[in-house]
Amino acid sequence: RKEMPPTIEYSGYLSASNISRRADFMDAGELRQKWSEGYEFKGANLQDFGHDTDWLDAISRTGISHTHNLSLRGGSKQTNYTATLNYRDRQGTFKNTNFESLTGRFDITHSMFDNKLTANASAVISEHTMPRSWSTYIYRQAWIRNPTEPVRNDDGSWFERNVYFYDNPVGYLKETVGEMKRKNQRLTGSLTYRPIEGLTLKGMYARITSDVTDGYYQTKKHVSTTKNSKNGYAYRKDTDTFSNLIELTANYQKTFGKHNFNALVGYNYEDKTESWLKADNFDFPTDVYSYNKMEAGQALKRGEATMESYKKLEKLIGVFARVSYSYDDRYLLMLSLRHEG
Repeated sequence: RKEMPPTIEYSGYLSASNISRRADFMDAGELRQKWSEGYEFKGANLQDFGHDTDWLDAISRTGISHTHNLSLRGGSKQTNYTATLNYRDRQGTFKNTNFESLTGRFDITHSMFDNKLTANASAVISEHTMPRSWSTYIYRQAWIRNPTEPVRNDDGSWFERNVYFYDNPVGYLKETVGEMKRKNQRLTGSLTYRPIEGLTLKGMYARITSDVTDGYYQTKKHVSTTKNSKNGYAYRKDTDTFSNLIELTANYQKTFGKHNFNALVGYNYEDKTESWLKADNFDFPTDVYSYNKMEAGQALKRGEATMESYKKLEKLIGVFARVSYSYDDRYLLMLSLRHEG
């Protein structure tokens, strides 16, 4: 290894995205032309409501995204380290389809006792956030919507019609608030010892955790209230997952002439625990609570709210061995065994 002075690097970029090609649907003028030619339609296009609305344009945008990377590297003959930080803020071409993430990584390796013993530690920590107001249902509604309908009524409320599975996509989007936030963490450490030539003993431990908070709220102006009388609907789910991994191995390799011999024995332990709690409720006294005061919904008192919880533990322990022999890099004999429980 060589000396490496501390080095800091930065890179970043900015990008824009848009919808370049659309499906060819009739706009308001073309629909009126069909009506004037005597065409009759059922369902959404029964009548002319006097407006000219581009429903896809109403839910889409030019997405502006930017990414930033910062890294630090350095080291000596015995120690080297790397640290990186990455930030991304991506906007989708549809409104409320943002994705924001922050990820940090760190890795350090140190050798001692004439490089016979090597220690390594690393960590990866990340956080991802995205809104929960978007769904593919909104996209479908934008395509099937009558282009002569207005987005809002004269009093400012969302224009809705009593048609089966036919909802104002802009109102559906604007009157849903929420986000999903995921926090991930991975910590890893290992020791590698080489007491004699050809023999490598290694122990490794890793812990992985993931916490997810997912929730959304449909306001009193949302179609779930105006059509289905929910009077404010909230949903929330919290998930916690963590796992542990331990691996111990001994590997011996010997080459003499055209003969190559390798033997590996090891022990492996893994466990994973996952648990979650989710609930929904409706009929709230105010929109201010959003999905952060679930007990305030009156549906809970009437026994109409729901709540579920779950927990699962998985565990796997294994021992393994592998012996291989090759001659002249042409012939190979291998024996492998593994037992798990």
